[in-house]
Amino acid sequence: MTLPSPLRPLALAGLLLALACGGALQDTDDFSAVVDAPALVAKGQTFPVTVTVHNSAAEPQVLESLDIADEWLAGVTIQSSSPPYAEAMHVPIDGTWSYTYRETIPAGGSIDVTLQATGVQAGTFRGEVDVCVGGMARFRSYPLTTTVE
Repeated sequence: MTLPSPLRPLALAGLLLALACGGALQDTDDFSAVVDAPALVAKGQTFPVTVTVHNSAAEPQVLESLDIADEWLAGVTIQSSSPPYAEAMHVPIDGTWSYTYRETIPAGGSIDVTLQATGVQAGTFRGEVDVCVGGMARFRSYPLTTTVE
């Protein structure tokens, strides 16, 4: 099947978004996450952003990546991560930085990823963290807002 010309860019964008997390979009009802970050920080202050990923499946799953919106990163930089990410890459079509982990989450268990971030630009910065689990672009998005003074 060939898509009409006006739909091709949208299909390509959807495919690239899916590939940012590793594949085709799928059901995500067997994991969830909580993102904990301070709402207000001082410019130059380093602060933790903790993402706790819960695996409700009966088998282990893999945290593939955390993809963080460029809009939030306009005022904040990521300094480090625990556990450390294996690689980081910018995904322009998605407007995110993708931090790859490939960490196993036990069946019925959870994993904490703590990013050390620094406020670098004054303002209020909003975006999403896409939590990608399972290798096939199975992701859920969570809001993130930080004001840097």
